[in-house]
Amino acid sequence: MEDHMMYTCSKRLIACIFCKRDFSVAVISDHAGKCGFEPIYCENKCGQRIQRNRLKAHQVNTCCKRIVSCQYCSRNFTADTLQSHHVKCFMFPVPCPNRCVESGDLGIPREDLERHLTDDCGKETRIPKVCEYHEAGCGYRSTDPEGLAAHMREKVAYHLDLMSSLVHKQKGQIKQLLNQVELANTSYDGVLLWKIKNISTKIQESKSSEGLELSP
Repeated sequence: MEDHMMYTCSKRLIACIFCKRDFSVAVISDHAGKCGFEPIYCENKCGQRIQRNRLKAHQVNTCCKRIVSCQYCSRNFTADTLQSHHVKCFMFPVPCPNRCVESGDLGIPREDLERHLTDDCGKETRIPKVCEYHEAGCGYRSTDPEGLAAHMREKVAYHLDLMSSLVHKQKGQIKQLLNQVELANTSYDGVLLWKIKNISTKIQESKSSEGLELSP
């Protein structure tokens, strides 16, 4: 009788391995295909196994294979490809390379950028660009890229003179620094001097430290 109750009775209770609830043998097989806690593979073929009662929320909110629309061009993509689409989306907003006021904070649709640069980008609102040799002394700056390019072509000799003067000046500075280093490392009386920063603080720390002694 005991074996019958445990193994063969059609009325015996069996616990579901997923939700842990008890069911009779007559209904356990039907419950097994409906249990909300049973992990099943996502129908979007993302590779994840999700509990049946959470599957719909997963497919709508977090599944990497769910279908989402690009907010700029309204075309549909899977969620895991949307970011790569933005790199080439023709409606994705991009900043004006001249950082002009007309482009605003939201940028310009990628497909309109070339037209914007040709027709709409106001030169008076562009941030001036300096000459590549400004650190050598060239003071030229312009909001017009073509003007800057022409300056670079036409002022080659001028820029060479600036660089030559800069190199000569730097050589003098390097020589002066080397002389100062040599003087700092030279002792004329045979006594080697060491400069210790915060000497008073270090003496106090030494006096208060165990196992350390100060010698005159």
